[in-house]
Amino acid sequence: MRAHVTGEIGRHDYDSLTFREVSLIIEGYSERLIHDYRNTRLIMYMMAKMWGDPKSSPRRPEDLWELPGDAKTGQLNADEIASIFEKLKQKDG
Repeated sequence: MRAHVTGEIGRHDYDSLTFREVSLIIEGYSERLIHDYRNTRLIMYMMAKMWGDPKSSPRRPEDLWELPGDAKTGQLNADEIASIFEKLKQKDG
């Protein structure tokens, strides 16, 4: 697999890769894209902080631009908390 990632594998060798190896290659490519987007977001955030109004500029890079892998930072409302407890009760009993 390392040979394919570094470009040392040919097209005829690609057919011998397992499904797991191909899926790991695809997953690694997706992670690299997300990493590049995070770097771009950080640069945009630094520019907004330096040249923007301190009162209206975002406090964190995640506030400027949400990416698919980011965790949501909102609080749960009462209905969401109640549904979580109901699920836990059903598992226990």
